[in-house]
Amino acid sequence: MEIKLICGTRNFLIDKSVKDFRIDDFIISTDLNLLSKLFRTPDFMSSFGTTAFPILERFTFFLLIGDRDYYLSNPDAPTEGRLSGKKLEILQLFIFCLWFVRDNCANTDILYTYVPGEKIDFSLFNTVLFSTATGEFIDEIFTIEDLEKAKAIYYKICELSSTEVMRENIDFKVKDIDNKIIPGDYNFILYNSQNPIDRAILFLMLARSQSCLPLKILFYIGIYESLFSIDSVEVKYKVAERATFYIGGDFDLKYRNFNIINSAYDIRSKFVHGQLLNKNIKTKDNLIGLCEQVDSLTRVMLLKIISKDSNIFLQEEKELKYWFNQLILK
Repeated sequence: MEIKLICGTRNFLIDKSVKDFRIDDFIISTDLNLLSKLFRTPDFMSSFGTTAFPILERFTFFLLIGDRDYYLSNPDAPTEGRLSGKKLEILQLFIFCLWFVRDNCANTDILYTYVPGEKIDFSLFNTVLFSTATGEFIDEIFTIEDLEKAKAIYYKICELSSTEVMRENIDFKVKDIDNKIIPGDYNFILYNSQNPIDRAILFLMLARSQSCLPLKILFYIGIYESLFSIDSVEVKYKVAERATFYIGGDFDLKYRNFNIINSAYDIRSKFVHGQLLNKNIKTKDNLIGLCEQVDSLTRVMLLKIISKDSNIFLQEEKELKYWFNQLILK
């Protein structure tokens, strides 16, 4: 029996170079004829009405059509509702990885799942919305090269992750379980199973989900501490120094980057401790430049770590500390 999933997006556009692109089992498309042929059907309209189409027609959408029994044979997704949740997580992580191409606010919208001919339908919405470095929501166009780069980063992040999940003993096949709110896997993470790169990615997600710029900066600093902090004293200075030397460049570039990280640290510390940020910081306009600088610097750093040096940052603490000392003193 056939099952259909379609997920709209927000602020995510593709150009004519994008053809036959897939992520997981989804194709990516803007073909309105295909959309109309497959989803302007009595089954879909009776389940979801016409409200789905304005967003599906305006932005790029993800589409999966396959055998229902095949997808529900996965013990971690034995029902249509659970399958919807797992697939939406995949799409959201891929959308998230577009940030490694450039700053953007692409987001998934509602994922619709239904079985034609049966009264089985679900709509699921991810409540985390990514904004730009300036806390705004602006349409962005991506090429096939952009999508392929994001896809490569997506698979690399999955490969590097050591996060373990220990769920409660939930029987997902119990009748009506999909009509109840079931905590996601993030509620059941074994926290000490996460490696520094896992935590950095989590902080990046949190940073990008904030439109309040001091909060955004706070989570950006969490990224740097996840990767460069292994001490309990002089944390600010050591993190800024290690990150600066790791990113590299000539003296002027290092001096600039060191000051960017320190400025962000100052904002974070004052905001967390309930102090006034600075007399000249009254609105987001006063922080836009710093947020853009931190965002850009963080992208350069994380791309280098994920694509080249992940093995260094996954070392034991003793070896990592020795490597940091070499980095500074060589």
